[in-house]
Amino acid sequence: MLVISSAGATALCVPLVAHFYKPLSSGRPVGRRTVQHLKPHVELRMLACFSDERSVPPLLHLLECSSPPDYPSAALCVYALHLVELQGRAVSSLVAHRNKKGFINPAQMDRVHNNFITFEQVKKGATAVQPFTSIAPYKTMHQDVCSLALEKSVALVVVPSPARTPPPTVTPTAPCAASSRSVLGGRPDPPQCHENRDAGPGQWQHHVCVLFWGGPDDREALSVAARMARHPAVRLTVMRFVLAAAASAGAGRNSGGSPRTTVDKDRVWDEEVLGELRVENGDNERLAISEVAVRDVEQTVAVIRTVGGDDGYDLVVTGRRQGSATSLLDEGLSEWSESPELGVVGDMLASSDFQCPFSVLVVQQHS
Repeated sequence: MLVISSAGATALCVPLVAHFYKPLSSGRPVGRRTVQHLKPHVELRMLACFSDERSVPPLLHLLECSSPPDYPSAALCVYALHLVELQGRAVSSLVAHRNKKGFINPAQMDRVHNNFITFEQVKKGATAVQPFTSIAPYKTMHQDVCSLALEKSVALVVVPSPARTPPPTVTPTAPCAASSRSVLGGRPDPPQCHENRDAGPGQWQHHVCVLFWGGPDDREALSVAARMARHPAVRLTVMRFVLAAAASAGAGRNSGGSPRTTVDKDRVWDEEVLGELRVENGDNERLAISEVAVRDVEQTVAVIRTVGGDDGYDLVVTGRRQGSATSLLDEGLSEWSESPELGVVGDMLASSDFQCPFSVLVVQQHS
């Protein structure tokens, strides 16, 4: 009788706990944890995820660009999270390798973490690194990413996505690929996907390009790149796409109320972000902003395919969604998308037939 009662209680409790216990939906206020709304001289907190050594060099390049030496007050705090697949029936765990007194036990870390510790030492106080390890199954690994982002109030989460090389193969970066899909699927943190590619010799002379249409994601992407523009070794090029078809469609909704109001607000906010970039970099000769007028999807794709041809970009940054141009691009390109978590433009840039040796940073703003 006791065995039957225990089995019945277990059968009843397990589905109830699974249904009602949502560790990432606690309802706690998170505020505007975005790079766009950070003040210029406030510390940038970044959660950098990786699963193997191949993800580390692009992340270190991103960290270097994001920590300009001339802005010591705008320090960078990096939470380096190593994603490890759980083996066997062991319990999932999130391990912090630095204690409250700031001491690190080298015996508990692997050599992948040492790259970030060395970076911290080279930066001499401008960058702080907090190493962590997440040991969990693929399907729940995103919970550690999101909970750590919430706990540390980070403004930028970077989840590497493996570069696609034909023919498709199973790579060791599967934890990051699986986590990026779950993290981007409406989870409460501001994620970014970083597509890894071989960007050539590791020289600290970087050319960063932003593909800007407008909308929250593109504004966040521009804000991330704007912090990089402070670095004396970074050149920033902003390509602003102006869609004539989208503009005329928006004008046709003059009496519709909400659609026109939403478009107008986005345009005002887009101009504000671009204006702030111009004011902050008034004397910066390493910044170039250009407008590209396109009529339709075909012309847009043709322009995107020219990116990186002879320009020597090391990093291309774009939003996951392109504001008012999203519907136009989705209609023509979404059915060909291989990785929806990267967005239409990000998927195109990360495609295996896009033969350009730069990394891609796809940004989604937390709302």
